[in-house]
Order: sequence, then C-alpha cells, then structure tokens
Amino acid sequence: MQKKLVSVIIPVYNVESYLSKCIQSVLNQTYQNIEIILIDDKCTDASSKICDEFAKNDKVQVIHQQKNLGVSYARNTGINASSGEFILFVDADDYINPNMIECLINKQKESNSDMVYCRYNIVNQNKVFQLKELALEDFCSTNNIDYLFNHAPKNKVKNNIIFVKDYIPSYCWRYLIKKDFLNNTCFNNKLYTLEDFVFLCNLLAKKPNIALVDDYLYNYTIRNNSVSRVFKAEEVTNSLNIIKALESINLEKKYIEGLKFFLYSSLKCSSLINNNKINFSLVNNWSNKYSYKCAKIFMKGKFVKLKNFLVYHKFYLTLKILLKLKEK
Repeated sequence: MQKKLVSVIIPVYNVESYLSKCIQSVLNQTYQNIEIILIDDKCTDASSKICDEFAKNDKVQVIHQQKNLGVSYARNTGINASSGEFILFVDADDYINPNMIECLINKQKESNSDMVYCRYNIVNQNKVFQLKELALEDFCSTNNIDYLFNHAPKNKVKNNIIFVKDYIPSYCWRYLIKKDFLNNTCFNNKLYTLEDFVFLCNLLAKKPNIALVDDYLYNYTIRNNSVSRVFKAEEVTNSLNIIKALESINLEKKYIEGLKFFLYSSLKCSSLINNNKINFSLVNNWSNKYSYKCAKIFMKGKFVKLKNFLVYHKFYLTLKILLKLKEK
C-alpha cells in the first residue's frame, strides 16, 4: 500500500546558521514519503542559496517570494503549494527527531484523528530541556473549546483572569494536520506573533479529533534575535489584530479579556524594557488598565536583568507578580 504523502512546510527568513540542520533533519526521517516546501521570505543572508542547494533533491522545492511578507503569508503559500494528504509545519531554526513523522502518522492511523501532535524540547545554547506541559491528555479527550478554557488546571488567578494561551498546546509546528480538515483555514496575514495560536483556535472551533504522541520529538531553538524576542512598535497594531481575529471565532468574553490582559501587560513591559515611548491610546479601552502602572513599578529599582528575564521567559509568573503589586 502506498504511504500517504506528508507536506512539510518550512518558512525561511535569515536563518543561515540553522537552516541546513533543519532541512537535513526532515530529509533524514524514517518516514520517507514526504515533500519539503521551503518558502524563502525574501532573505537577505545566505539562506536563499542554502534553499537552492537543497532544492536539487527531488523531495525539496523552494518558493522565492519577491517581498518579505512574514511567516503567516509564507505558511499560507506553502499550504497552497502542497500536494500531501497531511501538512506539517517546521520552523527553519528548529529541527525534528528522525522518527517524528513516522510516530505522528502511526498515531493518526491508529486514532483516525484530524490533528496529531507531540511534546517538544527547548534548545538553548546547545542545551536541551524537555518542556513539561500539563493536561495534554485532557486537551485530546475533548473537542469542546469552552471545556478546555474552563477546566484547565490552575487556569484562574485574582480577578478571574484566565491565561488562555497557557492551556492550549499552541505552536503549529508540532501538529500533523489533515489537509482536508483545514478546508481553507489559513493563517492571518496581518499577524506576525501569536499567529499560530489564532490559527489553532480557528481549527479548534471546528471540533477536531486530536491525538497526542507522548514523546519529545520536536526541538524548538531559542534565538535572542528571533521575532518573538525583539520588541517593535508595530506590536500595538499586531495585538489589536490578534484580538479582532479571536473575537471573530466567537470565544466567550472572559477568554478575550484574559488575552487582552496578557497582550496589554506584555506590550507595556516590553516598552519599558526597551525604553520606547509609545502612544497606547488605541488600547486604552482595554480592561485591566492598571497593568501599565504595575509594570512601571515592577521595572524600577534593582535587579533589572532578573526582571527582564522574568518578562521574556517567565511571563505568566510575571503577570502574577504584577497582580500582587496591584493589590498594594
């Protein structure tokens, strides 16, 4: 029997130091009925040449975009160009274990799921850490998005604020997804952060059957200069677009309010860390406006490096600290 084709979509932008390892890890899969689609998002380093070298392999094709349009547009381009029955996203600075695709495919066949995903490692300066996540089995056992938000463990803090993002296994790169199930669901081209979270919320709203491969098969690389680590003034507009996109899914108001707090506090802390003076009039009608005052107090005084670490790497803990400051 012919094995089902898996389309592996890899958006590429200025990752020359990581790209070869990423692509090679996909080519080295034990499951070999794959096509690799590289989307060169108008790279300015050697990444484009690396893509062309790998495109000499019959399993690899490269699409060179004429403009830098962002990761959402690149992934959508890859989806449109794909021929496989299944879609798998991989980020160009990450790499996957040799048996990842085979494990996901076997689980999908066993469970007849629309989406299958795995656990992942965090790679930081060549050190590999297994990310411990809670309640992944609960996530798979229900296709009711309201249930997920209401029953995730420890999902409430003071003032009934729910950290929604913490309890959906986001990051689209660890999911094997039936292409038919996508059914024209795509990434929001206006978003350059949290785009995969919004994408997955759209898929969850369609009530998929989901299965978990309980193994650490994906390796997520921390880069200090990655998009998620560098603050930009455009994050204000981006955050508003995230809220608009989630509101269109008709999530309950309390979930949207929780995300507003997360985004608003994140923007304020990032602004203070980077000494950026930004006009936040666009978001002044958001709830929990005290977060700016709390963030300002939090970032003053001693231990600024420690506080920077908390904001960028332990943000949910930081929000809890901000909430306690608010009570004083």
